[in-house]
Amino acid sequence: ERKPFAPCFRMEIVAGLGSRQSRKALRLASSNRLLKSADFRQAYKKGRSYSTPLMVAYVRSNDEAAGHTRFGVVASGKVGGAVKRNRARRQIREALRLMDNLACNRSVDVVVVVRKSCTTAGYADIAGSLGYLMRRSGLLEGDHDA
Repeated sequence: ERKPFAPCFRMEIVAGLGSRQSRKALRLASSNRLLKSADFRQAYKKGRSYSTPLMVAYVRSNDEAAGHTRFGVVASGKVGGAVKRNRARRQIREALRLMDNLACNRSVDVVVVVRKSCTTAGYADIAGSLGYLMRRSGLLEGDHDA
């Protein structure tokens, strides 16, 4: 039986393009990723938090980002071993990549912190939870929740 998360979806796309170029094409651009630990700390400290049972999102406006929404995904050792942590991070990044109406032209930093329950959840639950967090934070264009 197939698992709810479909890494083969990515592999089907990859198969036609050639592995190295296609993996880079599917990766978030570095201008849309949080890279420095200081940026993560600022998001935790000054950001507004939104939570679900699967994850927590810290959203902070950032004038230095120059019109880019930057994302970071964090899974601590409490979540599980390396395989579980990386799988959860991959699923969240994939859900972010597939969000059509995500506003990526705002100067915002978003840190998504994985909770332990995320490792047992299916991809549909993770994508739904992430969509809810992005809607609550106002990062989905077209449907803002208060």
